[in-house]
Amino acid sequence: STPLLRDGRVIFSTSIPSLDPCEYGGTSWLMELSLVDGSRLSVSPFDLNADGAFNEGDYVEIWVKVNGVDVKVKVPTSGKKSKVGIIKTPAVIKTKDKEFKFTSGSSGEIEQTLESLSYRDGRQSWRQLR
Repeated sequence: STPLLRDGRVIFSTSIPSLDPCEYGGTSWLMELSLVDGSRLSVSPFDLNADGAFNEGDYVEIWVKVNGVDVKVKVPTSGKKSKVGIIKTPAVIKTKDKEFKFTSGSSGEIEQTLESLSYRDGRQSWRQLR
C-alpha cells in the first residue's frame, strides 16, 4: 500500500495472497516502523491486549542469541495481522491522546485499530524571524 509518514513513523500494509491460486483473498499486516532507520519503535504502537494502555502487555516474545545461548525476550511489536483480509492504506483519526487507524479489508469489513501516539510533544524545531 501507499505508506503514510506521521510523527517520525512510516505506516503501511503488506499484501499476502492466498497460497491456493484458485482461491480469492489473502491477508495483510498493518506495519508501523521508525521513519529514521526502519527499526521497531521503542513502544508497541498497537494495543494488542485491548486494555487501553500501551505497555509491555502489548509486547511479543522472540528468541535471540545472547553469548551463544537462546534467550526469550519481550519486544514491542511492529505489525498487526489484519482480521478483515487484504487491506489498503489505513485512514487515520487522531484524538487528544489516542490515534485510530481504520482499514477496509477484502472481506468487506472495516477493522479499527487503537494505536499509541508519537511521544514528540512540544517544540520540535524553531525558526528565527527577523
